[in-house]
Amino acid sequence: MIRKILYILIAIVVLDIIFTVPYTVHQTERAVVLRLQNPIYEVTEPGLHFKLPWPINSVMKLDKRWLQYDDNPREIITADKKTMIVDTYSYYRISDGILYIGRLQTQAGANSRTGEIVYSEMRRELGQKSFENILVAERNTVMQNVSDAVEGPMANLGLDSLMVRVSTTELPDQNKASVYQRMMSERAQQAKTYRSEGEQKAMEMRADTDKQVTIIKSEAEMNAQKLRGEGDNEAARIYNEAYGKNPAFFRLYRGLLAAENTLGGGNVKFYLKGDEPQFDALFRSGNK
Repeated sequence: MIRKILYILIAIVVLDIIFTVPYTVHQTERAVVLRLQNPIYEVTEPGLHFKLPWPINSVMKLDKRWLQYDDNPREIITADKKTMIVDTYSYYRISDGILYIGRLQTQAGANSRTGEIVYSEMRRELGQKSFENILVAERNTVMQNVSDAVEGPMANLGLDSLMVRVSTTELPDQNKASVYQRMMSERAQQAKTYRSEGEQKAMEMRADTDKQVTIIKSEAEMNAQKLRGEGDNEAARIYNEAYGKNPAFFRLYRGLLAAENTLGGGNVKFYLKGDEPQFDALFRSGNK
C-alpha cells in the first residue's frame, strides 16, 4: 500500500514537471518568470523554454505588439484662456516586462498611467499656444512635442511610446457661439482689408494704364502729323513734277478748279456775259 502511494506521488511529480516546467513563447509575446509572484527574469525570444515547476516559479506572458489606448475626452485651457475638449489616442508597447509588472501589473494599469501622462503633457503644451494656432498653424508641432515629451515618463514604466495624436477637438457648448462670432468678425475684418488693398491696387493700375494710353496716343498723333507732313511734301513734289511737264494743261486745270469753287455744284444755273475777263482768260488759256 505504501509503495502504491509512493508511485502515485512520483507520477504526480513527473506530470507536474512535464506540464509546468516547459513553456512556449510566441512571436507576439514576451514572458516574465515569477518566483512566488515576484519577477526574476524575462524571456523575449520565441520558442520552447523551461522553468522550475509551479508553485516555485510561474510565467506571465505579455503582448509584444504595439497597443492603442484611446483616452476619454478631457478639457484643456489654452494660452488665450479658451477651453477645449481634446480627445487623444496613443500607441505604446512593453519594453521591460519586469519593470512593467512591478509598476503597472496589468494592461488596465498601463492604460490608466498612459492616459495620465499624455493628458499632463498635452495640457502643458496646449497651455502655451493660442486656440487658433492649435487648430491651424501649430497642430503638427504640438503633436510632435507631446509625443517626444511622453517618452521619458513612459520608459520609467517599462513602456515604449510610438506617438500621440488628437482625434477630435471641440469647444464646450457655452463657448462655441462666442468663439465662432469672434472668428467671423476677424475674418470679415481681414476680408475688408483685402478688398481695400485690392481697390487701391486697381486704382493704381488704372491710373498707370490711363497714363500709358495718353503717352501712346500722343506719340501716335506726333507720328501721324509727321507722316502727313511727309506725305504732303511728297504729294507737292509729285504735283510739281507732273505739272512742270505741261504748264498749259496745269493752267487749264487750275482754272477749272477755280470755276468749280466759284460756281458751286447742284442744279443752279448761272448766266454769264461773254466778255467776263476771267473766263475769257480761262478759255483763251485752255485753247493754247
